[in-house]
Amino acid sequence: MIKKHFQLYILSILTFVSLNDLSLAVTASHKSTDSGSLEQLNKAQSLVDSGNYDLALECYNKAIAKDPQNADLYYHLARLQYRMRDNKDSYTNIEKAIELKPDFAKAYAFKALCYYVLNSNNESDAISKALEYFDQAFKLAPNSASIYSSRGMFLVNIGLKDDGLKDLDKAIELEPDNAKLYENRAKIYYENNDLEKALNDSNSVIKLKPAESGSYLTHGVIEYSLNHKDIAKTDFEKALELNDKNIFALRKMAELDIENGNIKEAFTNYQKIIDLDPKNQNAYFDLGKLELGQKNYTQAIDSFTQALDLDPKFADALFFRSRALEKSGLYKLAIKDVTALISLNPDHPKLYIYRGSLYNLDKNVADATNDFAKAISLDPSSTKGYQFMGNLALEQKNYPKALESYNKVIELKPLDKSGYLSRASVFMSMKDYNKALVDLNKVISIDPECKRGYEMRSKVKTELNDLAGAQKDKAELDKLNTKKSTQ
Repeated sequence: MIKKHFQLYILSILTFVSLNDLSLAVTASHKSTDSGSLEQLNKAQSLVDSGNYDLALECYNKAIAKDPQNADLYYHLARLQYRMRDNKDSYTNIEKAIELKPDFAKAYAFKALCYYVLNSNNESDAISKALEYFDQAFKLAPNSASIYSSRGMFLVNIGLKDDGLKDLDKAIELEPDNAKLYENRAKIYYENNDLEKALNDSNSVIKLKPAESGSYLTHGVIEYSLNHKDIAKTDFEKALELNDKNIFALRKMAELDIENGNIKEAFTNYQKIIDLDPKNQNAYFDLGKLELGQKNYTQAIDSFTQALDLDPKFADALFFRSRALEKSGLYKLAIKDVTALISLNPDHPKLYIYRGSLYNLDKNVADATNDFAKAISLDPSSTKGYQFMGNLALEQKNYPKALESYNKVIELKPLDKSGYLSRASVFMSMKDYNKALVDLNKVISIDPECKRGYEMRSKVKTELNDLAGAQKDKAELDKLNTKKSTQ
């Protein structure tokens, strides 16, 4: 789990914080730097803080074109590419920064993170090598607060939480007025669900940087997790007051709008993000999900398509577009999207179940059967695979196959009513009412408030000429319906 989530965690930390403190070294080195590259650098950093990564990338590249020997520019470009998950280019550029400035301590610290992510398949070696790069960074700058902070975050992510927090404590001891350090420690506390400590550090950030949009964004995220949603909203509004182009704050506001039922405002905020950053695939994706929830299927498909135009392997966008296509009755196009998902995740049994259900809706029984069989072969304990296989067989009136599948569901989950309900349906179709009655009695013993169980058992008792029993089940069903309507 550490390996799988490491980059997302570091990315979230980088997203949480401003880069202002990182510009100090750059500004110092820019005394002899082309003024045009400095202008592009400052513009890029402002865009990064606001979440406009693609435009920031253009600015960094323009700055490097004007000043190709500036190690700090490659360092900042590498950090941005890391955020954008362009790990290979990020590593290449951090090595270029070190080549141009061999005593660049912060670059070695960042190289440690890049190396780990690129080589995390061999975790033991990746950790060892990353720690070597951190040691090199400390040799060059033994009292660097930022390097202690970076290593601290790394140690937390490889499971050494206490050692990591000691590094962060040391960083704050070295630079007690550095807001970024408190923010990094707040993020670690936040990830470990130590929300009160996270909030304390976030309060320190606001005291140190009361005019910075990102300070309130961090605070709002933590307050939201503490279920202080009104305070969180105030924080996000303050973040936008200080920087109305803060994409992260706009996204959080949109999420709160949706939660509060302010759908129109959520649409407006997502559109603002797209206007600020037309290449933001996440904004199109979020907008598509909102439209899907509102049953605006055509618009949802368009938004997911725009996200996929920017990133053809955006798995979540493929999945949700397939749902919108399914809702629109465009089963073949939905199947095409799920097939693309399967190419990205060929061993995911639930994808075969989903595609099989789409094939069934498209009246393609053979391919549906094959997909359900594939799901079962990938996960022999998949009750859903057997359930869908049984449903398909029942639709085809292949009762022996349906019974075989539902028997397997019951074997795997003997205390789940769904298998008994399904098998009872088969027995009813076969007019074997006594066996159906046994299964329905089991359903009601598992769930005494199962309305479908009483409805089906009433029909079975009628067929068995137990009219009093049938009437009793109907009365129980009426009682359950009345109970639901008064709740």
